[in-house]
Amino acid sequence: MNQDAEKSRRRELRRLLLSVPPAVPGLARKPGRGQANTSLGDLAPIVSGKVSIRLREEATGREVVVLEEDSNLVVTQAGALMALMAAGALNSEIGYVELGDPAPAVPPSLSDTGLQQTTGQRKAVTYVTSGNVVTFQAAWAAGEGNGNVYTEAGLFTNPLGAGSMFARKTGFSIAKTNAFSMTFTWALTFSVVDACQEACNGVSLMGSSYTVEDYIYDAVGAETQVVVPIDFVVGAKRLQVYLNGQRLYYQRHYIESAIGPNKGITLQGFTLSAGPPPDDMYFVHMRW
Repeated sequence: MNQDAEKSRRRELRRLLLSVPPAVPGLARKPGRGQANTSLGDLAPIVSGKVSIRLREEATGREVVVLEEDSNLVVTQAGALMALMAAGALNSEIGYVELGDPAPAVPPSLSDTGLQQTTGQRKAVTYVTSGNVVTFQAAWAAGEGNGNVYTEAGLFTNPLGAGSMFARKTGFSIAKTNAFSMTFTWALTFSVVDACQEACNGVSLMGSSYTVEDYIYDAVGAETQVVVPIDFVVGAKRLQVYLNGQRLYYQRHYIESAIGPNKGITLQGFTLSAGPPPDDMYFVHMRW
């Protein structure tokens, strides 16, 4: 099983919160995700994206998978772009994929309106639809886009080269040469779902809530801090944190922190274990 598939499997396990011993001394089991004791009952429209990147070696025809349906971040301005799409505004449709080469690439942020460092390499997309999913594809031939090390990609509306960014993806590195062609597949799913998705606990939350992004971290051992490559407001307490399937409590078990130029958490009174098996942490960024 490859790393991406393993992470997806474990993400689902975390979401189900399988019965495991308390992760931290003094941590008692509470109703977990999937065990909601309060349902807001609202419906909320959401859009999520998955990115796949494949390379095809010219000499052998062998396919190399760089990313397989890896989550992207749909940025804040996508809401306004979707309103324009619904109205049929000129050049409001998704039109192209653009590539950047920052080293390193800063993780996507909800406030992003463009790539961190564009190479000017962009390709118009083709698309197919199936139900509430639209899948876009952009391809670079073996002789195209060479000499760059691509580390970020964005999905943009038309017109080509002057559109607005809908979603951004980092977490890969491709040194493009004429030895292979390259295809980006970007699938957007539009849904109207229970705003709580799997769980809403407490009665102080007003309005709708849904998951923006999630992340799994495997412990190296003895960590007192964990950098989380998710854009969230430090101290807003919209980041849910699980350790080996157990929900941690803000301020009692961790605090949200600025860690250098990044964001993450600082553990309170304990460190992570290298195992075996190693501790794993699951982070869920909620929006309401």
